[in-house]
Amino acid sequence: MALDDAIDFLHWDRVATILPAILVVVVIAEIAVTQIRERLI
Repeated sequence: MALDDAIDFLHWDRVATILPAILVVVVIAEIAVTQIRERLI
């Protein structure tokens, strides 16, 4: 994986790019799931 390789080889600039990207994807998914739940309930 890209994140594992970046951490193993101490490419912290790449780690600092990948982790926020993952966080953004998770937040967007959470917002989408919450809206879908509200429509179903």
